[in-house]
Amino acid sequence: MKNNKGFTLIELLAVLVIIGIIITIIASRGFTAFNNAKKSISEINKKVILDSANIVMEDIKACDDSMDNSTIFSKDLYKDISRDFSNCKDLITSAKVGLNLSIEGMKKQNYLSINDLEDASKYTDEYVNVKGILKENPDTKEYTFNIEYNFNDQVLDKDTLSYKVIYQAMNDGNTKLELAKDKISSLKKNESYLGITEDDMGKSYYYRGNVKDNYVNFNNMCFRIFRIEGDGSIKLVLEDSTSPCNIDTNNNNSHIDSSSSFDGKLTSLNNWFKSNFKDKNILNKIKKDTWCIEDETKKNNEYYTSKEIEADYLIEQFNTSEISLPNMETLNFFFDSYNRNLESSYSEPNLKCSNSFDSQIGTLTADELVLAGGNKLEKASGYLDTNYYWWTLTAYQRYNDIDYIYVYKDGKDKNFFKVGSSNTRYKNNEIYLRPVITILNGVELEKNNADGTKEKPYVIRL
Repeated sequence: MKNNKGFTLIELLAVLVIIGIIITIIASRGFTAFNNAKKSISEINKKVILDSANIVMEDIKACDDSMDNSTIFSKDLYKDISRDFSNCKDLITSAKVGLNLSIEGMKKQNYLSINDLEDASKYTDEYVNVKGILKENPDTKEYTFNIEYNFNDQVLDKDTLSYKVIYQAMNDGNTKLELAKDKISSLKKNESYLGITEDDMGKSYYYRGNVKDNYVNFNNMCFRIFRIEGDGSIKLVLEDSTSPCNIDTNNNNSHIDSSSSFDGKLTSLNNWFKSNFKDKNILNKIKKDTWCIEDETKKNNEYYTSKEIEADYLIEQFNTSEISLPNMETLNFFFDSYNRNLESSYSEPNLKCSNSFDSQIGTLTADELVLAGGNKLEKASGYLDTNYYWWTLTAYQRYNDIDYIYVYKDGKDKNFFKVGSSNTRYKNNEIYLRPVITILNGVELEKNNADGTKEKPYVIRL
């Protein structure tokens, strides 16, 4: 007798569960294999570079003036050497201190073959630091050496935002990479570049001038990339809170109201942040960053109020001790930011914090705004230009127990004003807040043909 009984519902569900488990295991192993393959390529490249550096140091260790030393004498082989070496003694003396080997130089002098590297265009002096140090045994007078190295992995992954920004600046992007500049001078009309400086974590890249290719979509909002921090994280400045960059709303939504004084602005920023960033997956991409503020122990100079000056003047002129001296504890002073950004003929912005707080939300310092497009008190010329006043994090001076804060505005006015921390208005204009967040290094982008322009912004994968 033929049995026509089929599978029961429970049996079918059991089969589906087993198939799902098998698919999950296969996908997991495939993903692990993919990551291991990427890691293997990176490790192979590192080994190739370090092997080449070892050969260079072996040649330096064996340097003999009676032989042809043109390759190891060449300044091209080293990052920080301005002239060719003329003899082995000078070379070995420098090697004892430490020589920063150039990746490009090792390629040029045939110590390193581009064919030995995977995705060789990424492995340049911007991303790879290799230092050779020669050591002499005091007893045997023989030399050994150590190789110190650092591979900036966060910009070596071509699917990350950090890599896209720097790679485009080095190659076919509109904004080109510039060398580090300690002294910031005025921008030329329509000038823009990706500059290099240092922060507390290392080498930092920042956009300056009339930049057109630093747009980013994140959380259905439009941001502008301000800079890549030393650890590879990316600081983003709000451009439009109501829509992505490539949807033109013609609205000015890059700021939030500051209903409180400067002292309460962090509360206003935190409230905005909590209202707009609720998804755990999105929050996990935002770094709890270190935000620089001025340290009151680092003063540019101290000065008296007019009444105190008058008292000192009378004491000096009429030699009387009946006039009381000012209370030294209440003297007013300029913060160190005054000297960095206003007093000298050029600006020397500093991204290294003397005092700070940690938060997932903040705004820019006066030093950062100088990097973005300002210089002293001259008219702004940068991508962060607005038609409203907004607070910075930087104090300018303390006067009668009130901290005066830099407020930024462009247009017909100069870059910065100093406004008392208890004020919410300046010349009948409201002072607003411009939110800034920092995206963790390693965040990946959607795979599209983005070039960072407003029409084709980078899109952070959620």
